[in-house]
Amino acid sequence: MTILVIVGAALSMIYATAYGGELLGFVDTFINQIALLFGVILECIIFAWIFKAEKLIDFLNSRSKTIKLGKWWLVIVKYILPIFISIIWIGGLIDVINAGTIDQLNFTIVTALMLLIATGIFTILPAKNPDWDDTEERV
Repeated sequence: MTILVIVGAALSMIYATAYGGELLGFVDTFINQIALLFGVILECIIFAWIFKAEKLIDFLNSRSKTIKLGKWWLVIVKYILPIFISIIWIGGLIDVINAGTIDQLNFTIVTALMLLIATGIFTILPAKNPDWDDTEERV
């Protein structure tokens, strides 16, 4: 955690430079138009399809006093939400490509690649918990 805080503090100092305002615009566009929406799409796919969201309906309903989930919730999470967010994401991506400068496009591509590579590395690294592979059900 200490390393993460130090790296984050060092990187945030870039915003105090003369290039900081322009960089802030690049980062804002990348996060709002590309990264957040893409992350939500991936969350829907991973949660609903890979981790089998239907297994959680009984668990969530047992802990909720007001809202009870049913098949309609699975349809929303598996199909409707990813489709509509993908449409919005593609529109934002097209806007970034059409309206962006070469610097902004380069920043977007490099940042996306760095995030994907870091995610891949952390996915490949072994778990520190020795019981990780032994656990069948996590709920």
